[in-house]
Amino acid sequence: MKLIVLSLMILFFSFPLISQEEPDISDNAEESRIPELFPLALLLSEVENSGNRLPLWQPDWPRYIPPDAFNIIPGSGVRKIILEGNELSLNYELDQAGNIVSFPYLIDGKMVQVQLIYQNNFQAGNISQMHISFFEEGYDTWVFEFLEYRDLYPYLIRVQSGAYWFFIGLNFTSNEIIETWYNIEGYPVEVYRYYLSTVGNNNRIRTVLDYSNTRGRWDYHYDSRGLITVISNQDFDISFLYYRDYLPRYGEIIRTVYAPYYPGGSGNLSYQWDGRDLLTRVSGDDLAGFGYDYIEYRYEYTFDYRGNWIERRELLMVPIDDLLFPFPGTVFRRILEYEAD
Repeated sequence: MKLIVLSLMILFFSFPLISQEEPDISDNAEESRIPELFPLALLLSEVENSGNRLPLWQPDWPRYIPPDAFNIIPGSGVRKIILEGNELSLNYELDQAGNIVSFPYLIDGKMVQVQLIYQNNFQAGNISQMHISFFEEGYDTWVFEFLEYRDLYPYLIRVQSGAYWFFIGLNFTSNEIIETWYNIEGYPVEVYRYYLSTVGNNNRIRTVLDYSNTRGRWDYHYDSRGLITVISNQDFDISFLYYRDYLPRYGEIIRTVYAPYYPGGSGNLSYQWDGRDLLTRVSGDDLAGFGYDYIEYRYEYTFDYRGNWIERRELLMVPIDDLLFPFPGTVFRRILEYEAD
């Protein structure tokens, strides 16, 4: 108990220095950290902007997860979506007050499931706990306890991942966020700086700097609707144009180093949608690594009684002797729960 109190005292006295000076990682910080840490404020930004819910899919998600994975007919009253396929089970759920309580997210190229628990008797949006489950790792589920808020922004968070414990200090200003991870002894082991820009009525993260130099820098660009059009980092550059609303029309991926969820490397993809906003075809370069210069994906759907799709079947159209031959691809199924059910 004395050790925890001492660590918290170190945290509180450290924050003013971090917010006023260029972040610096202590020489006493651990040389290696298991499990690997990640920029939490990126994920919290997804929650903050969930009130005006945009589709969860983002351009850097793995190609096998369809951009219409969580699209539903507007006004159909869907409260929960369970998406299953490709050895994943991803959930998107709203509580009765309309707060997002469960959603998938991409961390370091890995899909995770995020679960939120909100505080009682606080304004909507204040989180009490957050659990993050990694599908592809052997770690226990990460548990985040939000210990303190300042001006409705999270300020102090306690983190557990298996046998490892950390504290996170978040310092918000009008145009930036400083996020510092501390180990249980109170030494800083990771520092991120986020630069913000105003998109519509929301503050959005424009640039992320990693002061541990393990990931370098991320840059994000948005259109006037708040949709991400460009993501640039040390792994790849991704740019996307949209057909209308939130439907991608064309994507360009330039890989700078090996990115496991885009194993085929650089390339272009074109998306086609029908009048019901269902994805019918994706064509372009072979980003799945099958060894072809061109590949085409076609999709078939099964619908429920309210018109939302509950099964999506992929056909790979592979060029052989100047003809396209179909091969079975990934099948995704959705379980939908409605407000009146």
